[in-house]
Amino acid sequence: MGVPKRAQVDRAIRNVKRQVRSTLKAVNAQAGKLLSRGRYPEAEDLVRVSRGMDAFQARVEDLRKEWRSLTASHAGTKPIGDKTPLWRFYHPVAKALLSLGGAATRVELERALPPFLEGQASPADMVPGPRGVPRWRVMLRKARRPMIKEGFLESARGATWQLSTAGKRLAQGEAPTDAPQ
Repeated sequence: MGVPKRAQVDRAIRNVKRQVRSTLKAVNAQAGKLLSRGRYPEAEDLVRVSRGMDAFQARVEDLRKEWRSLTASHAGTKPIGDKTPLWRFYHPVAKALLSLGGAATRVELERALPPFLEGQASPADMVPGPRGVPRWRVMLRKARRPMIKEGFLESARGATWQLSTAGKRLAQGEAPTDAPQ
């Protein structure tokens, strides 16, 4: 049996991280405006606040790690190993898309992707998470934006994932072994 309300606490800590990050962006934007107007003392005050917020943000992340390690042994699952980083999913996704003619919906891609994950994804990626969804499916959903940003997918809106020329080259090449630069 897992720790009661473990996920809610983890979610609350993540929400704090998001709010701090959003506030930090707003503080930095305001400091930039003040600098552009020549209001240096006020901008310096905001820069000091921003530095303090950076440190606070790091402490919140440490708190989340501590919470997760504290409750991990009671989470109800045994650790299976390291999880595959998001960028390692790009190659299998590109190969699956190429096998589907270069374009597909996410649902079609979810059906086609598992064979391409063999040897690429870790056993931890295949196990259903707390919501019953295998990690590889979550990572597939998270991969779209960065793959568009990296130029592997076309940036079309809508439900269709479309390989770009660079994506086709990625699909036809070997899987990368190092993180993208």
